[in-house]
Amino acid sequence: MEKKINIGIVGAGMGGDVLTFNEDKNTGLYIKALCDINRQKVDFYKNKYNLEMGFTDYEEMLKIDDIDVIAVYTPDYLHCRHCTMALNAGKHVICTKPMATSNDESQQIVDLVRKTKKRFLLAATARVIPPFLNIKNYIDNGFIGEIFLARGQYIHDMSPYLEVTPWRFKVPQDMLIGGGVHPFDLLMWYMGDKVDEVFAYSVKGETIKEYPLDDNIIISLKFNCGAIAQVSIFNGIIEEPEPEILPIIDINLFGRTGTVTGCFSESKGGDLKIVSKKFDGLPTQKISYFAQKEEKIGSHKTLGMLEKRHFLAFEKCLEENIDPSPDAVEGARAVAVGVAAWESINKKRPVKVKNDF
Repeated sequence: MEKKINIGIVGAGMGGDVLTFNEDKNTGLYIKALCDINRQKVDFYKNKYNLEMGFTDYEEMLKIDDIDVIAVYTPDYLHCRHCTMALNAGKHVICTKPMATSNDESQQIVDLVRKTKKRFLLAATARVIPPFLNIKNYIDNGFIGEIFLARGQYIHDMSPYLEVTPWRFKVPQDMLIGGGVHPFDLLMWYMGDKVDEVFAYSVKGETIKEYPLDDNIIISLKFNCGAIAQVSIFNGIIEEPEPEILPIIDINLFGRTGTVTGCFSESKGGDLKIVSKKFDGLPTQKISYFAQKEEKIGSHKTLGMLEKRHFLAFEKCLEENIDPSPDAVEGARAVAVGVAAWESINKKRPVKVKNDF
């Protein structure tokens, strides 16, 4: 296939996981340039994947006229800056989660997407993990009916990553928003609804003594439709060390005609189990999923496989001139749930979630 959509990637850590597109003859995507503050990383990847251009200055990469898309894989606190710079330069944008770290930053991105009429895709990797994608198919086909109760969980011992990503200490990274957007986004996607109100509690785990924020949070959510949910985000905990300590995401959905549960860990695979009144003679169905193994390229062993699915979906959006999902507004609403949760923790009361982006 002709390579006709040129991409510039900023951030060679996680961004290093998608550089193999140039070897794929089944897509028109072409990684033209890579930018990172670390010149050694840029040169290494540029040579390994025969990239045309390598930069340590992001503004210089944005000046390249025939770069169509910027993929943002920098630390969380830089996402807003790098997304808005790309949009102002006339580029479409793919941004890894979270889209931003505050409601004000989210609003800046949403406003610019509307003003520039450029496409924006939030790379919410949980949506393309097989069990969670298949849960959406069951919902859309009416197997569990109206969802009235749900639970989400994100468990990820962050201590092994802090040594290799010291920015998480210096900024510090907001782990509630950083990891919480996975279950927040999944639940809103499944419900087809927005979160109206949250009530949250937090505690510091002390597994990362230098980290200044509470890193274990439990949040109660109320949706506009009246459904309720609970989300747990546990980052300051000790996980079993095999074969790598990687995220575990759990989802439980309770509907009027069925119940579905899904879980997944990059290193262990996962399961989907569904019970539905629509099943005749087979009340429970279970599907098991293998771990998605792939050669480690950038910062994750299997992240590249998931991120590539977003890129291919974005390719279709650009070719057919259709809006991507999750888009900037969906990304903003996921961040807003986290922002409201922190406000609830500090004020010790329920807090309304901003949804009018």
